[in-house]
Amino acid sequence: ETTLGAYAHQDLPFEKLVAELAPERDLGRHPLIQVLIALHNVPEERLEAKGLDWRRAGGEHVTAKFDLTLDLFDNASGFWGFFEYATDLYEASTIERLLEGLTCLLEGALGDPDQALSALPVLGSEQARRLAVEWNATASDYPRDRPVHALFSEQAGRAPQATALALGEATMSYGELEARSNQLAWHLKARGVGPEVVVGLCLERSFEMVVGLLAILKAGGAYLPLDPDYPAERLRFMLDDAGAMVVITTQAIADGLPAYGVLPVLLDEEAQAIAARSDQAPPPAAGPLNLAYVIYTSG
Repeated sequence: ETTLGAYAHQDLPFEKLVAELAPERDLGRHPLIQVLIALHNVPEERLEAKGLDWRRAGGEHVTAKFDLTLDLFDNASGFWGFFEYATDLYEASTIERLLEGLTCLLEGALGDPDQALSALPVLGSEQARRLAVEWNATASDYPRDRPVHALFSEQAGRAPQATALALGEATMSYGELEARSNQLAWHLKARGVGPEVVVGLCLERSFEMVVGLLAILKAGGAYLPLDPDYPAERLRFMLDDAGAMVVITTQAIADGLPAYGVLPVLLDEEAQAIAARSDQAPPPAAGPLNLAYVIYTSG
């Protein structure tokens, strides 16, 4: 009914339609449609004139009217056609995969015309293998007897100058992150942090947050992420429920937090004391089977 209704008004000028609909205009795309499928199945009349031979002259298209167009032609030998696409949006390999999927869909429909459309295949055997096998082959062996912070330290030793963190224009190398997390880890150990000890991490998104996370693990503790924007009651519950003994934060954040009865480690106020600690990794305090973190979801 929608299609027949459109045909009933097909003489409406396109410019009039655009003016009435007043779509949001964007010079980068067509205002009404981006994908077009055109089936050219109107019988072509043969022109005849005495002494003249007529044939259609093809022209090379160098621009695409739409983001993606599929033109199909129906003749005595079957269907043939071509895709026309905007090269700013699609690569040739993408169109080839689309063609393979369309071919697979049509072959499936011809093979079982009574099959529901939703049950027809859209992936060829090669695409299905790539998705199910090749791209899913993500299993990787790793030393399960080594904690993640120890593996990080090894990587920092291999490539200390490589960029480990980026925030805007600022960066931090593996070497610097390793040294700063080691210093904070020694500081935490002096505050009693060790295996099975939960340490709150209440910081804004920053380099310090990652430094704190690694430091807690290196000290042997388990980190408890705390969003400074959470309501005070929620933070109090999380700290009490997890049995946190220490909270890593800053003075500005701590001023807005109620007293929790836990020991605060203020990164800004204690920066000098932390920097005086050794930048060498402390001896391993926790193993793979010790508590690593405590996460509270919205539920």
